[in-house]
Amino acid sequence: MQTGRLSLTWVLAATFGLLLTLAFSLLFYFGVSAAEQGVRGRLTLLADAAIAAVEDELADQLQPVEVQLEYLASDVRGWRLPLQPTERLVDSLNGALAATPQLRAIAYFSVGGEVTVVSRDPRPVHFANWRQRNQNRLAQWLSEMPRQPSWEQPVWSQLLRAGVLPRLQPVWQDDRFQGLLVAVVGADNLSYFLNRLRDRIGATPFVLLGERQLLAYPELGVRLKRPLGPEHPLPLLTDMDDIQLQSLYSPRRQAVRWHDDQQWSAWRVGEGNRQTLYLQRTLDRYGTTPWVLGVYQQFERPGIFNGPLRGWWLGGALLLVVLIALLVVISRRLGGEMAALERAFARVERQPVADIAPLAGSAVAEFDGLARAYNRMLVSLRDKERVEALFGRYLPQPVATELMRDGGFPVAQQAQATVLFCDLEGFTALSERLQPAAIIGLLNAYFAEVVAIVEAHQGVITQFQGDAILAVYNVPVAVGDHASKALATARLLQQLTDQHEFGGHRLRCRVGINTGSLVAGSVGAPERLSYTVHGDAVNLAARLEAMNKELGTRILVSESTAEQVGYEGLQPVGEMPVRGRSATVRLYTVAKSGDEQSIVPV
Repeated sequence: MQTGRLSLTWVLAATFGLLLTLAFSLLFYFGVSAAEQGVRGRLTLLADAAIAAVEDELADQLQPVEVQLEYLASDVRGWRLPLQPTERLVDSLNGALAATPQLRAIAYFSVGGEVTVVSRDPRPVHFANWRQRNQNRLAQWLSEMPRQPSWEQPVWSQLLRAGVLPRLQPVWQDDRFQGLLVAVVGADNLSYFLNRLRDRIGATPFVLLGERQLLAYPELGVRLKRPLGPEHPLPLLTDMDDIQLQSLYSPRRQAVRWHDDQQWSAWRVGEGNRQTLYLQRTLDRYGTTPWVLGVYQQFERPGIFNGPLRGWWLGGALLLVVLIALLVVISRRLGGEMAALERAFARVERQPVADIAPLAGSAVAEFDGLARAYNRMLVSLRDKERVEALFGRYLPQPVATELMRDGGFPVAQQAQATVLFCDLEGFTALSERLQPAAIIGLLNAYFAEVVAIVEAHQGVITQFQGDAILAVYNVPVAVGDHASKALATARLLQQLTDQHEFGGHRLRCRVGINTGSLVAGSVGAPERLSYTVHGDAVNLAARLEAMNKELGTRILVSESTAEQVGYEGLQPVGEMPVRGRSATVRLYTVAKSGDEQSIVPV
C-alpha cells in the first residue's frame, strides 16, 4: 500500500464504527433502507438482463429460420420452374431442416397444388396435393401471393400434432409467383429454450401472444391442465397450473415506480412481505399480434416497505442530519470512483482502444490500484491490437484466425477443395524494362485488386510467387459451392486485366483451376512457419495455368471442377496430356460471350 493513500477498509471501518457508536438504532433504520435499495437495484438489474435475455433467446431461435428460408428461396429461384417434387427439392429442404434444429418441418407449396414436406417425425418426407385437402388458410396465403416474408399466427399442425409458429417465404421468379416456402417452429421448442434460460437468469420467463394466450413457458408440458388441439393451438393463462402466471393480470397488482426504462413495465402482486414481481415488454417483430415478453420472480420485501420508523426522527433529528451528510459525502466519493471505473470499462467495449485515455489516480489505495491495473490493461490491449493488425497484413485473415484460435499451430487437414493458380503473361520481359520501385508499385496495385476479388469469393491466397498467386477455396474455412466461386474469381480476374491498367501498363493473366483432395497446414522450421497446401490437386492447377500458353486459352478448368459447376458456361478443349501425369486430362475453358451453354461430356 502506498503512503499517503487511504485504505478503503479503514474508511469503511471508521465510518460504520462511528455510526454504530453514535446511533446504533439509526444504523438499523438505514440498514433496512439500504436493503430496500439493494432489492430495487437487484430487481432493476434483473429487469434489464432478464427481458434482454428472453428477447435474445427468441432472436437466437427465430432469426436463423428467417435467414435459412431467405437462402433457400434464393436457391430455389435459380432452378428451372415450375418446380416439381424432386429429389433435389427434398435434399434442399432437408439441408435447411438440418441447418436449423429449432424447425419441426419445412415445406414447399407450388401454385400448381403440389406440396413437398420434410419433417423430423417418423415420416420424414411427405408428398401431396394441398388442393385436395381442407387447407383454407394455405389457400388464402397462396391466393394473396405475398411479396415479403412474414411470421403468421400460431396454428395447429395435424401432421405434427402440435401447435406451431409458421414462417412464410414467397418464391418469385421474373415477377411470377411460383410458390411458398413454409417453415414451422414448434411452440414446445420455444418453451424448451425458455426452460434452459430460467436457470441462467434466476427468474421464470414466458412469452404471450396478445394478453391471454401462452406462446412459450418453461414447464408448458408439465403444467398444462388440458390438451391442445385445432381449436386451441395455444393454451390460455387459465389453462396453466401456475398461480403466479394466472395472477399476471390480477386486479390487486400494483405498479412499480422505481425504474425509468420506458421499454418495459413492472408491477408486483402479493400480501405482506412475500411478493411476486412481474416484468414485461411488448415485441412487434413476429407477426401481426404483438408478443409480450415477460419474467416473474418471487422475493421478500424488507420491513421498510411497511412504513418508515418515524419514532427515531423525534429523538435524534439533529444527529441524523449529521450522519446523513457524512454518508452522502462518503457514498458520493466511493460511488464516483466506482462509476468512473464502470464508464472506463464501458469505453473499452464501445471505442477503439487507441482513442481511450488512461484513468487518473485516486486518493483511495484500492481504487488507485484498480486505476493503475486498468491503465496497464489498456497498454496490453493496444499492443495486442498492433500485433493482430501486423499479423493480418502478412497472413490471410482466415489463416490468422485459425492461428489465433489454435495457439499458433493450426491442425493439418485434408479436404476436397478447389485450387486457383494465376500468373501474368510476359511479366519477366516487362520487369526488365522497369525500375525496382515501379515493379513493386505495379504488383502492389495489381495484387490489391486480386486479393479483394479472391476474398470476396471466400478464397484464401496462400502464396504470392513473384507475379503469380495460389488461392484455395474450402480450406482452412469450409466454403459451399467452392468450385463455382473459384470459376467466378477467374472470370473477374480476366475482366480486371482487360479493363484496367496498373502503373500505366496493360497486363494479361492466365488461370488454371482444379478441384481435388489436398492437405493444408503449416510447414517450415519451428522458428518460422508458412501456411500452405500440398497435393496433386495443387500441382495440376499450376500445370493447367502453364498449358494456357500452349493452347491459346486464358482459363483452363479440369474435368473435376467442370463437373462441380455442372459444366455451366464452359466449353471443352479436349483430352490433353499433362506433364507429370501418365493419363490424359479432359480440359475445359470459359465459353466465349454469347456462346455460353452447359457442356455435358461425351
